[in-house]
Amino acid sequence: FEDHRADSRLDHRWGPATRHEFHRPYVERVRIYDTLRFRHYRGIGDPYFVRGHYVVRTINPFGRIVFVEVDPYSGAFLGEFRI
Repeated sequence: FEDHRADSRLDHRWGPATRHEFHRPYVERVRIYDTLRFRHYRGIGDPYFVRGHYVVRTINPFGRIVFVEVDPYSGAFLGEFRI
């Protein structure tokens, strides 16, 4: 029983560190532009990485220039914002 507790402490101590060793791949830019086209946005700039997500300068369906946030792991549309 004593060995089991020692092993569980060891797993607890090293468990979180091993989770961060693997890197999830980012989606390709083609997938980002496909997501934008699906929602009737036109990309007018290259996607760039900001605080954990992609940001792309686009023209929305109403013709306004807006920035769109895209999830870098799934390519999902997160929202738009104007500056």
